[in-house]
Amino acid sequence: MENIREYGAFFANLTHDNYARLGKPFRTKQNCYYYDTGTGKVLQCKENVYKILLHLFSGKSFERLEECGINNRDLLAALSEIKEAVEKENILQAPEVKGFHGNHIESLEECINEDLGQITLELTERCNLRCEYCIYGAENDVFRNFGNQDMSFETAKKAIDYGVAHSGDELAVTFYGGEPLLMFDLLKQCVEYCQGIKNKKINFAITSNLVLMDEEKAKYIASIPDFVVTCSLDGPEEIQNRYRKFPNGKGSFDIVMQGLKNITMALGKEAATRLNFSMVMTPPYGVEKFDVIQNFFNSLEWLPKNTVKNVAYVQYGKIKGENEDEYRKLTVEEIDPIGVWSEKHINGGKELEQGGIFTAKKIEDTLIRIHLRRLHDKPMDTFSFNGCCIPGSRRIYITADGKFKICERIGLSPYIGDVDNGVDINIVKKHYIQDFMNESVKYCNNCWAVHLCSVCYSECYNENGIEIENKHALCNSQRFNMERGLIQYHEILEHDPESLDYINRLEIR
Repeated sequence: MENIREYGAFFANLTHDNYARLGKPFRTKQNCYYYDTGTGKVLQCKENVYKILLHLFSGKSFERLEECGINNRDLLAALSEIKEAVEKENILQAPEVKGFHGNHIESLEECINEDLGQITLELTERCNLRCEYCIYGAENDVFRNFGNQDMSFETAKKAIDYGVAHSGDELAVTFYGGEPLLMFDLLKQCVEYCQGIKNKKINFAITSNLVLMDEEKAKYIASIPDFVVTCSLDGPEEIQNRYRKFPNGKGSFDIVMQGLKNITMALGKEAATRLNFSMVMTPPYGVEKFDVIQNFFNSLEWLPKNTVKNVAYVQYGKIKGENEDEYRKLTVEEIDPIGVWSEKHINGGKELEQGGIFTAKKIEDTLIRIHLRRLHDKPMDTFSFNGCCIPGSRRIYITADGKFKICERIGLSPYIGDVDNGVDINIVKKHYIQDFMNESVKYCNNCWAVHLCSVCYSECYNENGIEIENKHALCNSQRFNMERGLIQYHEILEHDPESLDYINRLEIR
């Protein structure tokens, strides 16, 4: 017992009784592992080592190790293995998070002034559908309500000119709404204006519900090289019509499917790369429902099987998700039914690469983050801004009246400029750099997923600035997703490691 107490002193000196931020023990069906926050390493470990780590990382004291059910001899052996790994692999030594680093701080102005990648034009606030879960519905108090304002060509030109002046060799111009096809003439004006700009490669994209995607519009879009179309479609008729409706309550499925056929036929062989889907998953969830969606896409012989489907849970409106206070009481099936269904249908990385299941992109995004995580021999002493882009650099969302927001996903939040004055760097620094960092650091310091985190700005603000409670609400789900991702990733590695090689060939944007 004396030796065990000596190990207790060793661990106390390392952790100061704060294991939560140092790493995460996890297991697949076959093996036990430990993810180390400081180095990014994942080490396979024996069952007794896993039991001890799980005990300590669940908040139980070293003095209660007998609760692990390990006899003293094996307990000492396991503690010795952990100590040896600490000394040889530099694990369990993650430094405290005292601030964030990177281009957000070191080269913010340069990125904003020279590296803008995308502008998103809100061509109109109007929409021809009234989807019950829409972020612009009256039930959602963190976005504007449905509006009637349209963007003028003058405002659009100013936005495009700003994008051209502050980007590198390439710029993406995307069309958004409301429903942007309501302003198809303005869309064409913008494209033609961009085509007259020299020495700049400009790509285009649109997010549309496809209600107005007739053959004429489809042929025009298809005629513009690399013009990407994101379609809002949730699945077959009974699923699509449940929430995606016209103002009179009629379902949109039939007319949307005609629009989808029009754009698919117009794009021809390029549909596989120029067409993707934005899908919202709504309750009730269940295996049968996801099977129906999968069978629906399988049945569309005229649609390329590997079109990307961006799948997300509904987040706003009448069917907002579970109360975060009850989060820890939920089962895996309740927290992530899509993930549970996907695990039963996934066949390694090959299935993901080929887009064999409609949830492939959602699963792939987490696996990419794990696969491309930072790895060091010694603990990393710098911490990135979670999953946040550089505000005003990666993209800018331009509202119908010409105001700048950091992206289309963020609701009520401080504007960062406008088409007449450009980006106000001081606002960016205050609200999206300094305030975000000051409010986040103390919480990130206690999180094992700090180097894997993909929480972004989008749900962390109100019109006055950061609302840290909103960010906290995302942290439980973030840790859950990363733990499930670690398990999925290593289960694939155990059975077919070469199937993940394709991730190295992806161009991550």
